[in-house]
Amino acid sequence: MFDLQRADGALVQKESTLRRFMPYLMPRRNDSVVYFEQTVDVTNVLKYLSDLKRKNNEQDVTFFHVFLACLVRTLCQWPRMNRFISGGKIYQRGVVEISFGVKKKMQEDAGVTAVKMQFAATDTVFDISRKVNEKINEGRSPKLTSSEKEMSIVTFLPGFMIRFLFWLQRALDNLNLLPAFMTKNDPLYASAFIANLGSLKLHAPFHHLYEYGTVSLFGVLGRIYKAPVVNDAGEIVAKDVVLIRWSLDERVTDGFYASQAFVTFEKLIQNPAILEEAP
Repeated sequence: MFDLQRADGALVQKESTLRRFMPYLMPRRNDSVVYFEQTVDVTNVLKYLSDLKRKNNEQDVTFFHVFLACLVRTLCQWPRMNRFISGGKIYQRGVVEISFGVKKKMQEDAGVTAVKMQFAATDTVFDISRKVNEKINEGRSPKLTSSEKEMSIVTFLPGFMIRFLFWLQRALDNLNLLPAFMTKNDPLYASAFIANLGSLKLHAPFHHLYEYGTVSLFGVLGRIYKAPVVNDAGEIVAKDVVLIRWSLDERVTDGFYASQAFVTFEKLIQNPAILEEAP
């Protein structure tokens, strides 16, 4: 009998029979992916960022930083959103780790890398801004990241050996025999993966979940644009909004729980000043 302990999560012991059965009914993430979209009014966020810049030019806070801060708070307040499936079992993460793509340069032929960051429940939007900016600078440097170094070595191997190595990694992972050092810096072993297409002035598409790794939540952030919105007085007004599209592995939690988490996320993003203080 293999030990079910993992470095990146604890086995969930108490769950409903249906929830424990679902990973066997739907063994792959893309068998069980649920797509959800939010069109969020960001009027308050843009005003907040404008006021913040006017008051303190040293605080380099962007909309993406606010987005990440809201996501961190949400995952901390709704921990079942921070679960994953491995080997047909449900695991609860003890930390919040978020990965996102970084374009090396804002040029057409520039490469893209992925970085992974760990956040604390007490992180403010200023803490997250500082940490993210440091990580982005690291990702854009000529120096290869840990995952890039590993991939550059593996790609020198023949195709059949690469396929075997992926098979072996998945097998060891499912049996909880994969060493922690192999997943520590891997961006696809994280609470969530975020694609910020707003930085490229694009709208958000839906994204699949990766069968490799443990990411159960994928979020795509689109560009901010004007849209007609009905206000409380029943009038149609133009508002700044953003489209966010989520892909969630429904095996980790039920729809009601997930919907409440997304409601919390939207409330936070519309009241960004809350993020200045640790919860």
